[in-house]
Amino acid sequence: MTTVNQKGAPWWLRRALLGTCFWIGHRRSLYRGYPLGESAMVAELCNLLFANLPPGLKLVCEVKYSRLLAIPDQETEFTEKSRVDLCVCGPLRKGDEPLEKVQYVLEVKRGSASTAALNDDLRRLSELKMARPKVRAFLLLVSERRLPTRFVTPKSFAVKKKLPIPKTNGHCYEIGRASCRERV
Repeated sequence: MTTVNQKGAPWWLRRALLGTCFWIGHRRSLYRGYPLGESAMVAELCNLLFANLPPGLKLVCEVKYSRLLAIPDQETEFTEKSRVDLCVCGPLRKGDEPLEKVQYVLEVKRGSASTAALNDDLRRLSELKMARPKVRAFLLLVSERRLPTRFVTPKSFAVKKKLPIPKTNGHCYEIGRASCRERV
């Protein structure tokens, strides 16, 4: 079995996610009734990650999975255009190629995304994890006004158990949620 992630998120990611929560609240107060697009969420998350990354780490956006691992010819979750939303690379020294030092890969999905879309991202992250076990993989589910019941209990607590990734031998862990009530 492979694990998408079982450790807590690094502090800089937690801080960026908390900022994302506040940003969503701000945007909802300006544009009530208009749900935010995934691209807007990813763009703001990029800004917040960039602002909080420690020195020596680099944020790289929209990276083809084929640049991170060899895509097998057999049946796979990857397509010609499959991309990971965000990669955090490092520590880097002058002249280093960032993608040779990928530490974290992050896929971002809206909370309203279909189960199939979530499972596709989880399967891609699982395949990446099998090929590069030292890379930490995260699926960041950003939700407005609704709890993603697959990952959060009715009382707003994270589901704290192994969650199987359909059509794989892998699993993932819910590591918590950022909330505007939480302090980082």
